[in-house]
Amino acid sequence: MDVELTDTMIRDSFNKTGVSESYYSIYEAEAKRCYDSFMKDFPDDDDNLESSLSQTDDYIKFYVEEAEKGHCHKWCDSVAIDSINSLTANNRYYIFHNAVNKMDNDNDKERELEMHVNSLSKDPIFKERYKFLFRELLIEPTEKAREYASIYHDMISKGKSEVYAHAYADMADEDKPFFCEIYAAAFELATQHGMDSSKAYRFGDYCTDAYACGLWPEIDDFLKKYKETWQKEFYVKLICDEIRREERKEISSSLLNDLRKKMGL
Repeated sequence: MDVELTDTMIRDSFNKTGVSESYYSIYEAEAKRCYDSFMKDFPDDDDNLESSLSQTDDYIKFYVEEAEKGHCHKWCDSVAIDSINSLTANNRYYIFHNAVNKMDNDNDKERELEMHVNSLSKDPIFKERYKFLFRELLIEPTEKAREYASIYHDMISKGKSEVYAHAYADMADEDKPFFCEIYAAAFELATQHGMDSSKAYRFGDYCTDAYACGLWPEIDDFLKKYKETWQKEFYVKLICDEIRREERKEISSSLLNDLRKKMGL
């Protein structure tokens, strides 16, 4: 191959990008790296020169985008390289996760992740949820975190507690909102009575499952698991609410008395 990559070629190619001069050394190093890599892998390819500069153009675009947010070189380099190699938009999450893992220590990882999240939103509810989803390796954490935050703030605007709002958003199901209401109310009540989050979760989850299976048939099983008066009272309320919702009437006094007797109240 007669044409070699020269400093003049690199400078001319860089000037066309419109990127700040402060990034020239980064561009130059990447252009030379790309060219050497193409020449090693495809020594007889006449397109190596054009390909290396074109790929460097893409690299610097992604690099600058992250650098302008304040990220360190190692993060920017990782995101830029992975972004070029990414085949689908869904890989964006893995690109950022990989960048976090490239950091040298936990403090650097936390700093870069915080910077990344701040570039997406300043909402503390969004940020908390995004970090949780990010660490759980879930795809599309941005969209899911925004949905969570929106539901949370909607519940707060309706006068619900923070505990209730978090629980409702965690369960969120547009097709069955009353399931969210049952879970959130059960979770909130459980925490008010001293249950830790894992036990409160199980209580809320059980109540929604019982509703799905039929509250009346599940009474005996419920009483085997939950003995506290507040738990029984909550279950009675669920049955009354179900009758009100499904039959559009109030439970009769005699049926309510029989129910409370069966529940040991």
